[in-house]
Amino acid sequence: MGSRRPIRTPAASTFERRVQVIRAQVEERLATLVPAEVEPPQQLHKAIRYSLLAPGKRIRPLVAILAAEQLGGDPDLATDPACAIEMVHTASLILDDLPAMDDATLRRGRPANHIVFGESTALLAAMALLNHAFAVVTAAPGLADALRVQLVELLSRCIGSKGIIAGQEHDLRADWKHSDHQRLERMHAQKTGALFVASAEAGARIAGIPDERLDAVRRFASNLGLAFQTLDDLLDCSSTETDAGKNVGMDTDKPTFVRYIGPERARVRAQSLIEAAVDALASLGARGEALAELAHNFAASSPARAAVEQSAAAQTAP
Repeated sequence: MGSRRPIRTPAASTFERRVQVIRAQVEERLATLVPAEVEPPQQLHKAIRYSLLAPGKRIRPLVAILAAEQLGGDPDLATDPACAIEMVHTASLILDDLPAMDDATLRRGRPANHIVFGESTALLAAMALLNHAFAVVTAAPGLADALRVQLVELLSRCIGSKGIIAGQEHDLRADWKHSDHQRLERMHAQKTGALFVASAEAGARIAGIPDERLDAVRRFASNLGLAFQTLDDLLDCSSTETDAGKNVGMDTDKPTFVRYIGPERARVRAQSLIEAAVDALASLGARGEALAELAHNFAASSPARAAVEQSAAAQTAP
């Protein structure tokens, strides 16, 4: 990874309190940005709120808001765009779980949207969330019109046929026997990394940082997204549905780094990607502190990491 340039991180308790505050703000705002369940069509709005407001880590909104805050912007201005990003993410999860896609039945610790509301309503809920996301960005308070246009373009690229949708298409068609590491990493960069990059870049643009400094933010988010995907693959093979909050064992026939290099080496790879994400922030100096802490905190608290370490300990025990 090259030479390490140490980045100071804020006290864990201070950082954790800030994360809790941001999460609470995001949860509260999400609940107000989509129609109430009593508004017609009621079944559709119930389905939207069921998935959007389900318990989640909200790591993408955290990345967006912390990026805006740490890079010198007003974090409050990033709240609505961050919520829009969470809407995009939730829509992708609803679509991911459909029988025509991953055919999953559990998400965020509860039955998948299509299990509760049916496939047709789940599909409409996902489409509505994508539309809500763009509406939220275009109406976000306090942002200049030119910035709103930039954020809409950013989301469009992230979602489209060279972003999340491309990643899902590659995932559906992938054959592990004919895949290689480079193709797999490209798929992960599209399916998972694209929204991480969009989150960080949205926050950075709201903070008004110059274009020449955006590359560091993008590299941070790209590596964090790749680490997230690797840890998610570890979760699939080493955790329980209770701990994961979703179906596990779904990736048995899919190309993953866990399948290629084994769980322990995949965990090491994820840690290396976290370190690369932190390294990318070095040029930002003190302004990268909270983002670096988020990356470290994310890696340390991952249930996948804990599951792999417990498995390794069990295998080496006398």
